Amino acid sequence: MATILIDLDMFKDINNLGHVAGDTLLKQVTGRLKKILIRGELLARMGKTNFFICLIAPYSRNEVFERIKNIQDLMKEPFLVQETLKEITISIGVSFYPEDGKDLNTLIKHADMAMYEVKHSGRNNVIFFSSQVEEKKLEQINMLQSLKIALKQEQFILHFQPKHSTNHKKKVGVETLVRWNHPEKGFVSPDEFISLAEENGLIIPLSNWIIE
Repeated sequence: MATILIDLDMFKDINNLGHVAGDTLLKQVTGRLKKILIRGELLARMGKTNFFICLIAPYSRNEVFERIKNIQDLMKEPFLVQETLKEITISIGVSFYPEDGKDLNTLIKHADMAMYEVKHSGRNNVIFFSSQVEEKKLEQINMLQSLKIALKQEQFILHFQPKHSTNHKKKVGVETLVRWNHPEKGFVSPDEFISLAEENGLIIPLSNWIIE
């Protein structure tokens, strides 16, 4: 059995046009996903922008990948929303029974981990669950907890990079760069924590600290 979790990328851009626009898109996505189903397979909306497909057959990984390619191809065609054509992309995570889990909750959890790994790596792709995906997710959870502590303890420092005018041959300002001085890891690159802060509502308190 293959468990496929699909999330619509940047759905809020459509939903910002109004809930009717969002509902219209969700209905059209559902209609297209139904087209790839074979008798006995399950399609469900898990909530918000998540869709779940369960393929129950002795499929190989290559065969499942071909089914996913069909899904991606169906989603490439623009959607008609409020008399305007809108394009979307999708992020997909996949887990397999029994190697990735022996109950549905575990399979969905692992497909969800794989799907969020797609989100973190740029969206619009598919990832099959693996032990590396699970390790990366645990690292992100630990990093998030450390980031919350870092904000409370003010573990950040600022570097000021001069902006120099070649015309006037003098400094005209500075660019401010935030760095996380982790008590155990040392300096943590912004590439590792800025997106995490944005996704979890921590970017505003961090920005306030920088401004102060």
